[in-house]
Amino acid sequence: MPLHTGYDDDLGGNKRIVQYDSIKTHNLHRFWDEDIIKLTGITDEDCMRYTSNENIQSDDFTAWLKDSRSLLPQVYDFPDFTLDEKYLAKNKIVVAKQLNKAALRFALILNELFSSPAPSVDFKKITSTYKNGIDVSEASNIIGNNVTVFSSIASIRATSTITQISLEQKFPNCPLTIIVFAKSYPKFNTPLEALLKDKNICVKGVITEYKGKAQIVVEESQQIIIL
Repeated sequence: MPLHTGYDDDLGGNKRIVQYDSIKTHNLHRFWDEDIIKLTGITDEDCMRYTSNENIQSDDFTAWLKDSRSLLPQVYDFPDFTLDEKYLAKNKIVVAKQLNKAALRFALILNELFSSPAPSVDFKKITSTYKNGIDVSEASNIIGNNVTVFSSIASIRATSTITQISLEQKFPNCPLTIIVFAKSYPKFNTPLEALLKDKNICVKGVITEYKGKAQIVVEESQQIIIL
């Protein structure tokens, strides 16, 4: 909620008294905490409709604070002490989006708190059952082949533009890197770092080479299966 990162001089809107129709003397903070949701009847479906495209890949609390605080000019965009229907309609969307972001961020924190190391898996045994299955160590020798690879994830590096998933060993010693560009992020219901951290996975795709390293570019969620 934007006013949770609000200004000191009015205690995050707690000292700013506003009036909206039948509501006479609520403060601005309470109006954003409760009244916008009640008056506009925001539902779970509304929150999903305005789902955020934000790539929530890490618990960068400072970035979350700045994101919320950036909305304050819109929160205070009203004449005198009066809030009208236009203000309410415009900020229903803001509240729905923020609720959705809060859910995603909370899910990320829970995933980090309760994640557990991947169990031991006999990757060679599983690989042998697939016609195009390969051992991850073979990746650099079969550039251009469409393969199925089974491996543990050693590390994940995620940014707003690209996610690099190192298999078996951390970069630069990993025999194969899985690449997911930002345009494919919406294909995954959960941020990749939260979804795949400490997991064993199956990856399907064509092995390509980039700067002497083997990689598979993943464009569809179906290309990655968590074991």
